[in-house]
Amino acid sequence: MPTPIPEPPPAVVSTIDAAVASGDPAALNDPLPLIVLAYNRALSLSQTQAERLGLLFKGVSSEYLPTPQSQFVLSASPEVAQPLIVGDGGQTLAGISIAEGGRSAGYGTNVVELFRKDGNLVHAPAFRRLLSWLVVGDAASVLPASLDISMAGMTGAGTVSGLAKAGVAARDAGCNALTDQACADRVSLVIVSSDVPADATLSERVRVLLKAGKPVLYLHNGAWGDSASGRQILGAMGMDLGGYGGNYWANDKVAAGRNEADNIRATAQFNGMLPLLGRLAGNTLRADYDWSKCSDTGCGDAPGFNNEIIDPAEQIRARLNNYNGNARQLFATPNTTLLRLLTLWADVTRKQIVYPLDKQKNPAAFQRAVVADAWVTYVRTAGGRQNDLGSYQSATSAGLPVTSSDETVSVTLSDGSGFTAIGRFAVPGQPLQVTLLDPGTATVALRINTQRSGSTKVGNGYTRPRYLAAPAMNLAVGSTVPVVTPYGGLLQLQYSGATPGQVVKLRLRGVARQPFLDTTVNGDRTAFVTALGNTQSDWTEIKMPGMEAHARVDKLRDVVNGSDYKGNMNQYLDEMVNLFFDDAYGFAGFARGGKTLPAAVTAFCSGKGWDCADTTMHRVPGTQHINIDVYAQCGAGCSGNPYDQTWGLTPRGWGESHELGHNLQLGVLSIYGSASSGEVSNNIFPLHKMWRMYREMAVDLNASRVQYRDAFNLLVAAKARSGPVDAAYQAIWGDTSYAAQNGIRMAFYVQWAHYWQERTGNAAQAWDIYTLLYLHARLTAKADWDSNKDRLGYSRYATRPGVDGNDNMLIALSWITQRDQRPTFDLWGIKYSAGAASQVAGYGFAQEPAFFYANTSTNNYGTVRKVDMTTASPVWPF
Repeated sequence: MPTPIPEPPPAVVSTIDAAVASGDPAALNDPLPLIVLAYNRALSLSQTQAERLGLLFKGVSSEYLPTPQSQFVLSASPEVAQPLIVGDGGQTLAGISIAEGGRSAGYGTNVVELFRKDGNLVHAPAFRRLLSWLVVGDAASVLPASLDISMAGMTGAGTVSGLAKAGVAARDAGCNALTDQACADRVSLVIVSSDVPADATLSERVRVLLKAGKPVLYLHNGAWGDSASGRQILGAMGMDLGGYGGNYWANDKVAAGRNEADNIRATAQFNGMLPLLGRLAGNTLRADYDWSKCSDTGCGDAPGFNNEIIDPAEQIRARLNNYNGNARQLFATPNTTLLRLLTLWADVTRKQIVYPLDKQKNPAAFQRAVVADAWVTYVRTAGGRQNDLGSYQSATSAGLPVTSSDETVSVTLSDGSGFTAIGRFAVPGQPLQVTLLDPGTATVALRINTQRSGSTKVGNGYTRPRYLAAPAMNLAVGSTVPVVTPYGGLLQLQYSGATPGQVVKLRLRGVARQPFLDTTVNGDRTAFVTALGNTQSDWTEIKMPGMEAHARVDKLRDVVNGSDYKGNMNQYLDEMVNLFFDDAYGFAGFARGGKTLPAAVTAFCSGKGWDCADTTMHRVPGTQHINIDVYAQCGAGCSGNPYDQTWGLTPRGWGESHELGHNLQLGVLSIYGSASSGEVSNNIFPLHKMWRMYREMAVDLNASRVQYRDAFNLLVAAKARSGPVDAAYQAIWGDTSYAAQNGIRMAFYVQWAHYWQERTGNAAQAWDIYTLLYLHARLTAKADWDSNKDRLGYSRYATRPGVDGNDNMLIALSWITQRDQRPTFDLWGIKYSAGAASQVAGYGFAQEPAFFYANTSTNNYGTVRKVDMTTASPVWPF
């Protein structure tokens, strides 16, 4: 049994008590006394709760069968709430609480209704002991001969019947103790369900009952769904509902056979964190982890590191983020001493962090930083800043001037959901306030920063905090949320349920301004360039329709003031749209407001009876966010939304369109799937851009990306083999290592642009074939199948097929070109199914002889030469 660690002297405890009350770590400089107090408190709570749980299940089975149609019930305030039932899979299915000095319990299902239907009766003995504890205060006591109960959100007769099945005699008092004080005075138990309507006073009414010593039992009627009223009721008990889906997928339960000792261990919510707290409090962090197992993003593969450091730290982080996410002030919430101590320990530890952190030279400091990064409480009126922010930003950010009075900020929302820049900056350690004045139709939350956690390379170069991006903090109309971030950062508004184009109004105080350009409201471009050159902020943002950049000032400044743009912001932004993201969306055939498809594409669609203008099927993607930072989530650039890049954002860049292309690439256009084409089929986007720049601007970048000659040589060698298709496959597509044969595989994709240029006789239409392929893919996936399958070339597929990229590309290219393209697919070693072959043969088209378009330049299509690959020994034409 663990034992307490001697506590610090009274004077130190007194200083800590003041910080625990205020949340202000300014007077604290030593984290050790804080973690000692936290450890001792957690140990004491653990022992008390284990004793309580043991009495509740003494002599009865812990078996519990709730069905998947149930929710989780979590202990948000672990000092007063604890798990009652934890399934064999580790999910908390019911909880109990002593919040407000009363006794309460919550189930993630209507267990009484299950009893009524003869379900889960194995739990009835334990349930009776729970009711004895709720009503009498002693699980071993006998319940009164008949309980007078008040019920809200359920039928009286059904509940009484269910209780009877569990061996509990009860009478319906016929009144609602939530709204009737006289009723509350005379009943022995109040049972409420999630069917009670939510309102602003519900939590407080439950608290009043608990303060008066009236036991409350919550039963969840909403299967695995959410419940606003359920969260309010449980919130008064220091508990909360689980997330979306609840127990549906986990289908957790307690099977027969768990003994009392195992049940206590399973429900002990502090067991996972106590060893970590003990090591921190006793200065006994391990130094002997196998650090060679660390990777860029962490040391999870070092045996023991996850179990001993990461997992318990994340368990506490989840509890703190429950307060952050719900915009609840931890330091204003009763019965949160433990979480306050842990928050303050992290605050003070951050004062001591100096980057870079070396896991081998100073493993204790490394581990303390890993833990401190996880324990951040944002919603508070006072807090500290981390002095050394390493590669994230310089110390000058702490000196940015902040507003001392209220300002109203209007934020335009481009999409129905997502997040967007507010145009203001949180200064490290500086308290700020956010008040939601008018959300329109949207549900909104405050975020700080946009970096993904993998952009901090903990394992091999720990030079900045792990979690730079704060969790979303929910905002309610009229409610002022105080926020302090130790790191500072760009303020973002997360939203859902919005009307695109609507405005959200916020009132802000205590915020700074970074260089910010919002072209959606005609922001001043000249002023932005000036601010970019003069700011002491390390961060800047550009907000445009369809794209938002969250960038290091130095990286953006170098591009805008570089040789391509020479400070010309208009040119830079015009190219950002026309060369980069809007061009990519047009190339992929999306329906864009005020924009049309190329005339030749429109004509083709009309001729085939394709609906290429439907704004639902071809809806343009939501706003693309880009992080321009010193690190990326993966590699030098990493796709996603946001996508990350570690170089300055340039509209002409290959990498920008490569990463955006990842977000747009489709499995049905990928030869041999993502294993072979994951780093290839996305490259049609930068290839298309490079082709445009060469034609329209005489700019020839990345001129040797496509390896025509190498591809040609491999195809010729494969033709000479006894099994040419297999030989070509092995030579070109068989290697599934990262980006293998990239330039050679790109040569396959550009073949079809060259082919289409020749077929149409129009050089400007070369890449239209891929616009048609994207339109075809979306129609194949979304259009009514029976009325469209013939028009899409899938006449022999009675139902919408789940074809792979090989089959779809063969079918789609053959259908669009009106030629049987099997010979060229065979030439390249691209295998296809009998069903796809039958479909193509069924067209009755002329067979296109195998071809290869050779070139010596990636971008100049004027030098392309076609090679007849049907000859025995094709010759390179240059």
